[in-house]
Amino acid sequence: MRPFAVAGSLLLAALFMGCQPSDQERLDANKNLVRQMGAAIDAADWDGLEALVTENLHRHGPTTTNSREITSREDFKRLEQAYHASFPDMRVTYEMMVAEGDMVAAYATFTGTNTGGTAESPPTGKSVQMTFSAMFRIEEKKIAEIWVVSDRISLLTQLGQFPAAGLTEGE
Repeated sequence: MRPFAVAGSLLLAALFMGCQPSDQERLDANKNLVRQMGAAIDAADWDGLEALVTENLHRHGPTTTNSREITSREDFKRLEQAYHASFPDMRVTYEMMVAEGDMVAAYATFTGTNTGGTAESPPTGKSVQMTFSAMFRIEEKKIAEIWVVSDRISLLTQLGQFPAAGLTEGE
Protein backbone atom coordinates (compact mmCIF):
# COMPACT_ATOMS: atom_id res chain seq x y z
CA MET A 1 0.00 0.00 0.00
CA ARG A 2 1.30 3.44 -0.86
CA PRO A 3 2.07 5.92 1.94
CA PHE A 4 -0.58 8.35 0.62
CA ALA A 5 -3.24 5.64 0.65
CA VAL A 6 -2.35 4.79 4.26
CA ALA A 7 -2.46 8.45 5.23
CA GLY A 8 -5.82 8.87 3.49
CA SER A 9 -7.24 5.82 5.26
CA LEU A 10 -6.02 7.13 8.60
CA LEU A 11 -7.51 10.54 7.87
CA LEU A 12 -10.91 9.01 7.04
CA ALA A 13 -10.79 6.88 10.20
CA ALA A 14 -9.91 9.96 12.25
CA LEU A 15 -12.82 11.90 10.74
CA PHE A 16 -15.30 9.14 11.59
CA MET A 17 -13.83 8.71 15.05
CA GLY A 18 -13.89 12.49 15.50
CA CYS A 19 -17.63 12.32 16.15
CA GLN A 20 -16.80 11.27 19.71
CA PRO A 21 -14.75 13.66 21.84
CA SER A 22 -11.38 12.38 22.96
CA ASP A 23 -10.80 11.70 26.63
CA GLN A 24 -8.72 14.87 26.89
CA GLU A 25 -11.45 16.96 25.23
CA ARG A 26 -14.02 15.56 27.70
CA LEU A 27 -11.74 16.28 30.66
CA ASP A 28 -11.10 19.82 29.40
CA ALA A 29 -14.86 20.32 28.91
CA ASN A 30 -15.48 19.16 32.50
CA LYS A 31 -12.91 21.65 33.84
CA ASN A 32 -14.45 24.38 31.69
CA LEU A 33 -17.90 23.54 33.12
CA VAL A 34 -16.56 24.13 36.64
CA ARG A 35 -15.03 27.46 35.53
CA GLN A 36 -18.37 28.45 33.92
CA MET A 37 -20.19 27.67 37.15
CA GLY A 38 -17.73 29.84 39.10
CA ALA A 39 -18.15 32.68 36.59
CA ALA A 40 -21.96 32.46 36.78
CA ILE A 41 -21.83 32.65 40.58
CA ASP A 42 -19.35 35.55 40.53
CA ALA A 43 -21.64 37.44 38.12
CA ALA A 44 -24.81 36.55 40.08
CA ASP A 45 -26.10 34.98 36.85
CA TRP A 46 -28.66 32.69 38.46
CA ASP A 47 -30.24 31.61 35.16
CA GLY A 48 -26.79 30.74 33.84
CA LEU A 49 -26.07 28.77 37.01
CA GLU A 50 -29.27 26.76 36.59
CA ALA A 51 -28.13 25.63 33.13
CA LEU A 52 -24.85 24.26 34.54
CA VAL A 53 -26.01 22.12 37.46
CA THR A 54 -28.43 19.22 37.78
CA GLU A 55 -31.85 19.69 39.34
CA ASN A 56 -30.90 17.37 42.21
CA LEU A 57 -27.43 18.84 42.81
CA HIS A 58 -25.93 17.63 46.09
CA ARG A 59 -23.36 19.87 47.82
CA HIS A 60 -21.48 18.13 50.60
CA GLY A 61 -19.66 20.06 53.33
CA PRO A 62 -20.52 22.84 55.77
CA THR A 63 -22.16 25.91 54.32
CA THR A 64 -22.62 28.15 57.38
CA THR A 65 -22.56 27.81 61.13
CA ASN A 66 -26.21 26.74 60.83
CA SER A 67 -25.20 24.24 58.17
CA ARG A 68 -27.91 22.41 56.34
CA GLU A 69 -27.58 19.89 53.58
CA ILE A 70 -27.88 21.15 50.01
CA THR A 71 -29.76 18.60 47.89
CA SER A 72 -31.25 20.57 45.02
CA ARG A 73 -30.40 23.20 42.44
CA GLU A 74 -32.77 25.61 44.19
CA ASP A 75 -31.10 25.06 47.59
CA PHE A 76 -27.69 25.64 45.97
CA LYS A 77 -28.88 28.78 44.22
CA ARG A 78 -30.29 30.17 47.52
CA LEU A 79 -26.98 29.38 49.26
CA GLU A 80 -24.97 31.22 46.61
CA GLN A 81 -27.42 34.14 46.65
CA ALA A 82 -26.93 34.38 50.44
CA TYR A 83 -23.14 34.43 49.95
CA HIS A 84 -23.61 37.21 47.38
CA ALA A 85 -25.77 39.17 49.80
CA SER A 86 -22.92 39.03 52.34
CA PHE A 87 -20.08 39.53 49.82
CA PRO A 88 -21.51 41.36 46.77
CA ASP A 89 -18.06 41.66 45.16
CA MET A 90 -17.16 37.99 45.74
CA ARG A 91 -14.81 36.26 43.30
CA VAL A 92 -13.55 32.71 43.04
CA THR A 93 -10.20 32.17 41.34
CA TYR A 94 -9.30 28.61 40.41
CA GLU A 95 -5.60 28.18 41.13
CA MET A 96 -5.31 24.52 40.10
CA MET A 97 -7.59 21.93 38.48
CA VAL A 98 -7.23 18.24 37.76
CA ALA A 99 -9.80 16.10 35.96
CA GLU A 100 -10.20 12.37 35.68
CA GLY A 101 -13.24 10.45 34.50
CA ASP A 102 -16.33 12.37 35.56
CA MET A 103 -14.55 14.18 38.42
CA VAL A 104 -12.82 17.56 38.65
CA ALA A 105 -10.69 18.56 41.65
CA ALA A 106 -9.97 22.23 42.23
CA TYR A 107 -7.93 24.36 44.62
CA ALA A 108 -9.30 27.90 44.66
CA THR A 109 -9.29 31.27 46.40
CA PHE A 110 -12.41 33.13 47.49
CA THR A 111 -12.17 36.91 47.90
CA GLY A 112 -14.80 39.45 48.83
CA THR A 113 -15.81 42.35 51.06
CA ASN A 114 -18.37 41.70 53.77
CA THR A 115 -20.76 44.60 53.15
CA GLY A 116 -23.97 42.61 53.64
CA GLY A 117 -25.11 41.07 56.88
CA THR A 118 -26.32 37.57 57.59
CA ALA A 119 -28.73 36.10 60.10
CA GLU A 120 -25.66 35.29 62.19
CA SER A 121 -23.81 38.60 62.08
CA PRO A 122 -23.93 42.19 60.83
CA PRO A 123 -21.63 43.31 57.99
CA THR A 124 -18.06 44.07 59.00
CA GLY A 125 -16.91 45.99 55.92
CA LYS A 126 -13.77 43.83 55.95
CA SER A 127 -12.19 42.24 52.89
CA VAL A 128 -11.36 38.55 53.11
CA GLN A 129 -9.39 35.92 51.26
CA MET A 130 -10.00 32.23 51.89
CA THR A 131 -8.66 29.13 50.18
CA PHE A 132 -10.74 26.05 49.58
CA SER A 133 -10.64 22.72 47.82
CA ALA A 134 -13.57 21.23 45.95
CA MET A 135 -14.44 18.10 44.04
CA PHE A 136 -17.09 18.19 41.33
CA ARG A 137 -18.86 15.19 39.82
CA ILE A 138 -20.13 15.71 36.28
CA GLU A 139 -23.22 13.91 35.01
CA GLU A 140 -24.54 14.40 31.47
CA LYS A 141 -22.50 17.62 31.02
CA LYS A 142 -23.80 19.20 34.25
CA ILE A 143 -22.45 19.40 37.78
CA ALA A 144 -24.27 16.83 39.92
CA GLU A 145 -22.27 16.78 43.15
CA ILE A 146 -19.83 19.08 44.92
CA TRP A 147 -17.64 18.39 47.96
CA VAL A 148 -16.13 21.50 49.58
CA VAL A 149 -13.46 21.87 52.28
CA SER A 150 -12.61 25.43 53.26
CA ASP A 151 -10.54 27.35 55.81
CA ARG A 152 -13.52 28.81 57.66
CA ILE A 153 -11.45 29.67 60.76
CA SER A 154 -9.31 31.96 58.60
CA LEU A 155 -12.44 33.56 57.15
CA LEU A 156 -14.00 34.15 60.58
CA THR A 157 -10.69 35.50 61.93
CA GLN A 158 -10.44 37.99 59.05
CA LEU A 159 -14.00 39.11 59.77
CA GLY A 160 -13.12 39.60 63.46
CA GLN A 161 -15.54 36.85 64.51
CA PHE A 162 -12.95 34.35 65.81
CA PRO A 163 -12.00 33.68 68.45
CA ALA A 164 -15.49 34.07 69.83
CA ALA A 165 -16.12 37.09 72.04
CA GLY A 166 -15.22 36.46 75.66
CA LEU A 167 -12.57 33.82 74.96
CA THR A 168 -9.05 34.61 76.01
CA GLU A 169 -5.85 33.06 74.74
CA GLY A 170 -5.21 29.61 76.20
CA GLU A 171 -8.88 28.70 76.81
